[in-house]
Amino acid sequence: PNPWALAKDRDLRATLIKLQQRLGLGAFQLSQRRCEHEGAIVLCKPDQPEVLAWLYTFGQDEGRFGLHLEYPQFKDAPPVAADIHEDLTLDRVADLLRIHFDIV
Repeated sequence: PNPWALAKDRDLRATLIKLQQRLGLGAFQLSQRRCEHEGAIVLCKPDQPEVLAWLYTFGQDEGRFGLHLEYPQFKDAPPVAADIHEDLTLDRVADLLRIHFDIV
């Protein structure tokens, strides 16, 4: 969907467009797991929707972002804790998403 149509804060919507430009259309998508907070959104890897990234602006300085990276839970394996990153620049968010979603 068009990021401008989302009920999210303006900075977050603009960030989604910038990430699409940097990482490529189709590199990530909105997850079925919704976050009702207007300053946060859940992204996922298109072919592995259990690989999640929670991107948010709340609690961050202006122009900075928080990012929680979640990994799939494998059967009979102990739970994997999320990687939590705070106070990130847009460049660092793009780098972490590139690695997390295995974007070439």
